[in-house]
Amino acid sequence: MSNSRASSARQRSYDKVEKTLALIKPEAVKHAEEIESIIIENGFDILSRREVRLTPEQICELYEEHRDQPYFQNLINHLSNNLMIAMCISKINGISAWNNLMGPSNVLEARVYWPSSIRAIYGMCDYDEYINSDYINGVHGSQDYAASIKEINFFFPELFVEATKDHQANEYLQVAVNPTLTEGLNELCREKPNDPIVWLADWLLTHNPNNLDFPDLKDTNLDIERCSMTSSSESTRS
Repeated sequence: MSNSRASSARQRSYDKVEKTLALIKPEAVKHAEEIESIIIENGFDILSRREVRLTPEQICELYEEHRDQPYFQNLINHLSNNLMIAMCISKINGISAWNNLMGPSNVLEARVYWPSSIRAIYGMCDYDEYINSDYINGVHGSQDYAASIKEINFFFPELFVEATKDHQANEYLQVAVNPTLTEGLNELCREKPNDPIVWLADWLLTHNPNNLDFPDLKDTNLDIERCSMTSSSESTRS
């Protein structure tokens, strides 16, 4: 295999399908069908879509990182209680791909430097107030992976289950499985048993940190009987 092919293969191994949020803002809702067509034509899958109207409090939560921006109050006034379209979209390296497709957040800059971007085409701008172009830019998207998790969960909590499971699985492996497995493998190297697989299996069963100390079965049955007798007597009194 040539060096260029090997490099391409390594690059493909690093690529992964990413979910991200695509939000069509009120000023661009009338062009929603065109924007969604552009999204699909650029290789994205639309996993979920819904029309939303958010309260000022919800806008504050969604755009919390913009709180210190001079346009923040105008942003709240503009977006709250107006129709928007939220979509969860996915593609290989989808977060950066969607940000590139949207273009710069400022519409004037988008029209000058990225004229084919969605914000350049569908965003609105006030040439007398340059800063206004930052929030009436037609669309919003997650800036990074952490933001995508937060924002997808905000609009589509039912889709967040998969990400939560993946995260919890990795965390569980790191905390509960890997330390015990590493210790077992170290013991295996020291002992050098004839049948290493069986030896390791027995060792893991014995040293499983999740083993529970169950009470004696007889004692448990007695406790169940006492509970049943107590419940019966209370029922009789009532």
